Amino acid sequence: MDNMEFVTITTEEQFTQVQLDYGDSLRLSPQQWQRERPDLHGLAVEGGRCWGYYSLWWRETPDYQGQKVGFIGHLKVESGEIIPQLLARGIQKLRDRGCFWAIAPVDGNTGYRYRIIYSSPSDSLFFSEPNLEHFSPECFTRAGFTPIAFYQSHLCTDLEQIDPRLARIRHRLAGQNITIRRAKLEIEELQRLYRVMIGAFRHNFLYSPLSEGDFIQLYAPLLPQLNSELILIAQQDKKTIGFLFAFPDFSQAQRGEAVERVILKTVAVLPKRDYAGLGNLLVKECHAIATQLGYKQVIHALMHEQNPSLNLSLRYAQPFRRYALYGKFLP
Repeated sequence: MDNMEFVTITTEEQFTQVQLDYGDSLRLSPQQWQRERPDLHGLAVEGGRCWGYYSLWWRETPDYQGQKVGFIGHLKVESGEIIPQLLARGIQKLRDRGCFWAIAPVDGNTGYRYRIIYSSPSDSLFFSEPNLEHFSPECFTRAGFTPIAFYQSHLCTDLEQIDPRLARIRHRLAGQNITIRRAKLEIEELQRLYRVMIGAFRHNFLYSPLSEGDFIQLYAPLLPQLNSELILIAQQDKKTIGFLFAFPDFSQAQRGEAVERVILKTVAVLPKRDYAGLGNLLVKECHAIATQLGYKQVIHALMHEQNPSLNLSLRYAQPFRRYALYGKFLP
């Protein structure tokens, strides 16, 4: 594609015009533009057609190794042939804006889509799993990126396993008036989860909090599809101190398969020594409920390899897929 040109978009007006100009071509959805608010969006155009696009963020990104970071995300192409041009363009734009690191793929915030499958058997993707069509780890390494973080998903096929420590943990937590209940599928419940999440995840890798409004906007549309029995709320007296967020693997239904597995997406507990073991208890409760509901498997999804949740998961499940996040130093 020797005549490829790039169209740069930085304003709402420009984005709206591009939707008109390339309405029948590959394009970023208006919902993603509004929700994830890139600092710059770029289209690869040839022959009046959009062949791919990317977005950049640098104004509100977290630091990495004490230096300014730019994210490259919203990566989509119709042909792998243009990937080197697309990444090179994004890298140069971030360098021009004073970034010392380009990190990819990240759709603006680790609360949205990020990471790429690094190594995996040929199993079908589960719901919410990152998938960049035409992109592979080699696409990033050829552009000068190296992995800066790895993640794993684990599969539990024996939902009746018992950790012998759980009886003692359950007794200790009950003595502190800590109880576990099913969630209410309502906005007020999402607000409670948000307050726990920003306290529990503030030290996570490359974490910067979504606003409460963005968090609600992201998860509220899912409420009608969720099963409240798979979302567990831990309370001490009436204060929410932790939660577990899980849902059926909707991708199985989309493929016309029987839905036999649950995706355990998030376990969050406020950082307090008294709450030790609560995450383990929430996981086991989720397994028990999944069994009662007729599910046969639970996937513990997308855990950072340096996160303690990985060790908790390994008590019950086996690794089956690995993911990577890539960084490139920009001298």
